[in-house]
Amino acid sequence: MNNEPLAKRVLFLTIHCNRFGNVRKSNVKLDTTAQHARFKTGQMLLASPELDAIRIRDGQVKKQMEDFVLPYKMGCAVLPSESSLKVKKILADYEKIERPELVKAFVAAYVTRVQEAKVALKEEFEESHYPSIEEIGEEFAFSWTLFSLELPDDLKDKAAELISEVAVGVQKALAVGAHGLVKKLADSLSMKDDGTPKKLYDTHFVKLQEWLASFDVRNVVNSVELKAEMDNLKALMAGVDPELVRNNDGLRLKLQTELASAANSLCTMVEHKGRIFRDVEPVDRKNVEAKSGTLKKAGLL
Repeated sequence: MNNEPLAKRVLFLTIHCNRFGNVRKSNVKLDTTAQHARFKTGQMLLASPELDAIRIRDGQVKKQMEDFVLPYKMGCAVLPSESSLKVKKILADYEKIERPELVKAFVAAYVTRVQEAKVALKEEFEESHYPSIEEIGEEFAFSWTLFSLELPDDLKDKAAELISEVAVGVQKALAVGAHGLVKKLADSLSMKDDGTPKKLYDTHFVKLQEWLASFDVRNVVNSVELKAEMDNLKALMAGVDPELVRNNDGLRLKLQTELASAANSLCTMVEHKGRIFRDVEPVDRKNVEAKSGTLKKAGLL
């Protein structure tokens, strides 16, 4: 077991993507008898595949980070330190190589796109909405930061509350994430009201198996109880072929029973909150707090 303090085992990640704002308020008249104040109209300045490519790729890179970060939100992503080198390479390559090329392609087509906008927008075209060719490149910026909460001794007390919050939050978030994947697969393995089997999707198997494969890296709080549950699930899901499950009623029933039981066990590891566990009974709060308190007793904080 890794007995290092949590602050040494996690990093905090922020990503900022700036782009040319392509929408402006429009004052075109509405052809309706409804109250015009109830409507807002916007004008798309450029019809630019190059700008769309930057926006889409920005989103894809952020989405790619989900493979590494912990399922816990606090204004920035919480990343296991073990994943930091992979994340650093992905973001550095995008910042220094790929995104500059995408921006370069947009800038090269910019004058043409502005001329197209003049034709398309007619009297609604506003010259002031469009930066000069010299300025447009400055509209794009991409930055990311990885930082730690390891502090000098005289400042550690300032971070203790946040670290404690992160520890409990990560433990709960891991259980919530696992519960969602397990329950979704268990539900799909069950039968419809008329006794016929529900449709199975390979992606439900794949997502759960990927989660289980990456769990030990994500388990930065060393949750013994949750690890034991995940280890049982790893053994259960090892080598499971969705096609074989579809064609074997006995295997399907066994897997559904085991996963449903695991989903119920995961429910006891977190508080009953909001929509996440709306389909199950709430658990005893004192019991949850007692389990969360084991983090400090284990010397993780």
